[in-house]
Amino acid sequence: MEKELKKGFVPVMLTPFEKNGEVDGKTLTRLTTMYLEAGATGLFANCLSSEMYELTASERLKIIGQVVRDAKGAVPVVATGSFGSDMVQQADFIKRVYDQGVEAVILITGLLANAGENEIIFEERMSTLLKLTKDVPLGFYECPVPYKRVLTPKQLGRFVQTSRVVYHKDTSLDIENIRGKIKASAGYHFGLYDAYMGHAVLSLKAGAAGLSCIQGNFFPELVVWLCDNYDNGSREAEVAEVQQFF
Repeated sequence: MEKELKKGFVPVMLTPFEKNGEVDGKTLTRLTTMYLEAGATGLFANCLSSEMYELTASERLKIIGQVVRDAKGAVPVVATGSFGSDMVQQADFIKRVYDQGVEAVILITGLLANAGENEIIFEERMSTLLKLTKDVPLGFYECPVPYKRVLTPKQLGRFVQTSRVVYHKDTSLDIENIRGKIKASAGYHFGLYDAYMGHAVLSLKAGAAGLSCIQGNFFPELVVWLCDNYDNGSREAEVAEVQQFF
C-alpha cells in the first residue's frame, strides 16, 4: 500500500443523485471536498450509506474512481467490492475495484456466507477469495445488510496474520470484542475503525485506528476533534461532553 491509513475519521460516504436518478458527479466532488476540509484521514466509498445495493456495477466503479480522483492522493480511499453470486465473481469485481486506485477493497462479512451458514464455510470462502485476488489489500465491513455477521477476535486475527487484511470497520457495538480484535491484530499493518459512537473514546483508547460512523455525515468536524483529543488530558471535560453528546 502506498499510503498508511492514519488514525482518525474515515467517513462512510453518501452518494448524491440527480432528480432523474443519475449519480450527481458535481455534488459528489463537493461532498468529497467537504470531508477532506473537515479533516478526514481517509474515505470509505461505495458503502451502505452510499446506497451500494441500489447501484449498478458500472455506477459503483464510476463513483469509486471519481472519489479516488477527487481525493488527489490527499488521503487513502477504501471501497466495498464483494459483489457477486460466488467467490469467482466476487474476486473479479474486487480486482476491478482495486484497479480504480483504492488502497484496500472491503468485503461485506454477510456476503461471504449466508446467515444460516457456519463459520467454517465463511472461513473457507474467505480463504478462496485470498487466493483468487492474489496481492489485493482487503478489509472487512460488518455491514448490517443483508444481515450482520460479526467476526470474533480469533477469526479476524487469523486473517490479519496473512498480511492481506489491513482494514476492519467494526459494528459489533461491543467494546470487549473490539479490544480482543485489536489485541489479536497487534503488530501487523492493520487498522480497526469503529462505527459505534456510543463508546468512541473507549475504542480509541483501546487502540482503534479511528472512527467510521454515520454521524460523520452530520458532524464531521466534531468526530475529527474527538479523534484528535480523546486522550488530551487538558481537555478531559470537553471530551466527556462530546462523547456524551454522541
